[in-house]
Amino acid sequence: MSKPKYVATPTITPRDLELGIPDVKIKSTISNIEQTKHIEKTTKVKEEVAVVKEILTDNLKKALDRDKELEKMEIKTDDFDKRAHDFKNGAGKVKKMFCCRNAKLTALIVAIIVILILVIVLSLHPWTTNSN
Repeated sequence: MSKPKYVATPTITPRDLELGIPDVKIKSTISNIEQTKHIEKTTKVKEEVAVVKEILTDNLKKALDRDKELEKMEIKTDDFDKRAHDFKNGAGKVKKMFCCRNAKLTALIVAIIVILILVIVLSLHPWTTNSN
C-alpha cells in the first residue's frame, strides 16, 4: 500500500489574524487536516481489508485442500469396505470347503473303524457249517 500524500498546510501568521484573513486559512487548514485524516483512515481500512482478504483466501485454500483429502479418504474407505466384503465372502467359502473336507475325512475314518470292527468280529466268530 502506498503512503497517503500529505497536503501542505498554510501557516497563519499574527499579521493574518489582524487582517482577518485567518478564517479562510483556518478553514482551508482544517479541511486539509480532515482530508489527511480521512486518507489515513481509508488507507488503514484498505490495509485491514487486504489482510482479511489474504486470511480468507488462505482459509478457502485450506478448506479446498481438506475437501480433496476427504474425497480421497472416502474413495479409500469405499475400496476398503469392498475388500472387507470380498474377504468375508472368501472366508465363508473357505470355511464351507474345510467343513466339507472335515466331514468327508470323519466319514472315512468312521467307515475304516467300522470295517476293522467287522473284520475283527467276523474273524473271531467261529463259522460252523451244518452238514447233515
